[in-house]
This record gives sequence, structure tokens and C-alpha cells, in this order.
Amino acid sequence: MRKNLLMVSLAACCAFVLSSSIAVAADNWLGTWKVDLAKSKYSPGPAPKSYILKFEATPVGIQFTGDGVLADGKATHGMFLSKFDGKDVPYEGNPDADTASPRKIDDNNYDNTWKKGGKETITAKVAVSADGKTMTIEVVAIDRGYPHAHVLYVAGEREQATTVFREWVAREPDNPVPAHMLAACSGLDVPARASDAYVRTTFDHFAASFDEVLLQRLDYRAPDLLCGSLAEVLGPPQSALDVLDAGCGTGLCAPLLKPYARSLTGVDLSGGMLARARSRTIYDDLVEAEIGRFLTERPARFDVIASADTLCYFGDLDPVVQLARAALRPHGWLAFTLESADDIDAYRINPHGRYSHARAYVTNVLDRARFERVSVEPASLRLEIGKPVSGWVVCGQVPASRS
Repeated sequence: MRKNLLMVSLAACCAFVLSSSIAVAADNWLGTWKVDLAKSKYSPGPAPKSYILKFEATPVGIQFTGDGVLADGKATHGMFLSKFDGKDVPYEGNPDADTASPRKIDDNNYDNTWKKGGKETITAKVAVSADGKTMTIEVVAIDRGYPHAHVLYVAGEREQATTVFREWVAREPDNPVPAHMLAACSGLDVPARASDAYVRTTFDHFAASFDEVLLQRLDYRAPDLLCGSLAEVLGPPQSALDVLDAGCGTGLCAPLLKPYARSLTGVDLSGGMLARARSRTIYDDLVEAEIGRFLTERPARFDVIASADTLCYFGDLDPVVQLARAALRPHGWLAFTLESADDIDAYRINPHGRYSHARAYVTNVLDRARFERVSVEPASLRLEIGKPVSGWVVCGQVPASRS
């Protein structure tokens, strides 16, 4: 009896393994492949620097894992589990898609459609050569939106990136993101500052991953640089000042500012960023508002206004600096960071959507607002595309008499 049960169990196991093997035995893409990028096609391009695909047979389908290095040097990793029957399955780790629908064409070929929010973004065809030695990919972007335009910009294809943004504006004329990025890439119709809608949309989308991306991948130093500059002029912290974190984001400056604060207020346009800041339980008050309007309503309210990586979304600094001065008490300090450029007279918008400012222009802005003890010091704020982002750390004090 025991022998019969053993034979039945063994037969069942063999049947299970055999059925799984038969289901995938003819799929010649199984295994690990280094994609032949020289023979592959990427539209609009450019192709990644490297791409390794791994296909593993499981009892419930094929586990796909893709690891590569993009044209801008950033690592990419994605994975999905599918029966390659053309049905949507979750696609993890892919910024351009949240689902994939791979479909087997024959033993050497399959196609795949990526979707983001239910909208098709990319189609791909994967092929194994007849001799089984190479794998190639043909990728076509359907939704030629921000990710594709960004890759073009990184690759130095500014005109092509401009074309992508122009097409996007035509499709979505009310979307603030392509409108701003078209101005940034083309240099035409450049606004004096990024619109409220652009800032809110961009940072609501970015809120969940903001800290991880900036701190772990981009060596983000702006909060430390800003608060270090303030420490030099404020002296030892005594929890005696009313402090505003202007453009507080997720609250990265909060732990550094709190020791100086009798009250610590944060203001930001993005509700998503404020939700992350609120979870730190450091601020005494958090307000969702545009900085200029917020300052207008609070004359002589603060002893310190600090702003890390926020005024880089302003081109013309005069209005916001004047409002900041009005919101400061006598002897109060304004400190902020900017991205720098010295080959211009005042400021310019860059293809990535932020503004750079000339040192002389920044100094003149603070002089016009009647700040004293003005300093504009160079610093490296973070990394972008693997290179340091040059910036200014700016400080100025309101005189004893505010007139």
C-alpha cells in the first residue's frame, strides 16, 4: 500500500513538473540575456547603455526581470510575472508603466504593451535570433510624455525634447507640466516663475519618493548647507525664534531648524509634500499656500525665513524677496538656496524646468530690499545626471530699523 501511495505521489509530482516544462519548453527566450543594443531600436531614443533580461519558468507563468543602465547613467530595474497571454499584469519598478501585457507570437518572439494609469505608453517587441545566440528589442513610445523628453534632453537632443513637449501640449493644453517644460526647453514664453499648478502637480506626484531620491541617490545637501549658514549668524540655538520654512516640502529642514524655534511654521503648495512633513511631528503649524500670498498676510511675523531649493522655481526674485523682508521683524534673517550661473546678467530657465541666477543679480535683489550683511556663497547642492549642481547659499539680515 505504501509503495502504491509513493508511486502515485511521484507520478503526480512528475506530471506537475512535466506540465510546467511543456508550457514553456518552446519559449526560446527563457534564461538570462544581455540585449544586443546595437541591433535594437528605440524610438524616440536614445537606447540604454546596457540591458539584461532574465526569464524564469514558474508553475504559474514566466518571471521576467530587467536590469539596465539608462542613457543618463541611472540604474533601472523592473519585473513582472505573466503567462505571456496578452493579459495585463502588474509591472513593478518601471516609472513608465504600472502594467505590462506580454503576448507570445511564436517560439522566438513576443510583444508587450506597457500602460500607465490605464493609458498605453510604450510597445515593445522582443526577438531571439534564429540561431538562438542574440536577443534584440524594438521599443516605440506611444505616449511621448515627460520620461521620453527627459531622456532626449539628457542625451543632448534639446530640439527633439522640445518637439515632444510641444506635441504633449497639443494633446493636453490644460496640463501645466508640458506647458512649463516647453517654455523651459524652447526658451520661448518663459514665465517669471513656475506656475502654482506646475509646482503643485510636480511635487504631489514626487512626494512619496522625494526623500529617498534626493537623500539616497542625489546626495542632497541644501538643507544642511542652508541651516549651517544660519547657524553661523544665529549663534547657539535657544528655542526663542519664530521660524518659517518657506517651501518646506517633506520637512527635511525641520530637524535642523527646530532647535532655534519657539514656533516652527512650514508652508508649501503641495498637499502631498505637506502630508509627509506632517508625519514628522516637528512643525507647530503647516499651511498649504503659495509663498507670496502667505507672506503678504503675515507682516513682521517671523525672526527667520529659510527656504531650501524653492526659489529655484522663481526667475524674478524681487517680488518674493520684498515680501519676505516685510514678513521679517527687525534683525530678522532671510536664508535661501539657488542654482547658480555666472554667464548671464540676471537669471535664466533651464531645460530641466528650474531657474539659475547670477551672483551679482542676487546681491542686487537683496540690496534693493534693503537687507544688510548679505552673503552669497557658492556650494554644491546635490547631484544631477551624476554631476554636481552648483548653487548659491544666500543670507541677509533686516536692519534694526525696518524703514
